[in-house]
Amino acid sequence: MRDRHVVGARLAMSGTLLFDDDPPARVEWQAMTRKIFLDERPRVDQARRDVAAARRARAARDLG
Repeated sequence: MRDRHVVGARLAMSGTLLFDDDPPARVEWQAMTRKIFLDERPRVDQARRDVAAARRARAARDLG
């Protein structure tokens, strides 16, 4: 996920509503954003773990 998607997801999950001129559109956006974020989160977390492990392995190989 790109940073802007993460920001949107965080807002949808726990943001404070300041202004709401179109409640049905907000509810639709909030529901869709939460669904996508929660569906993709395990894959993103795994990808981050894989990258971190690869970096550790490369650093260990370069030092050793």
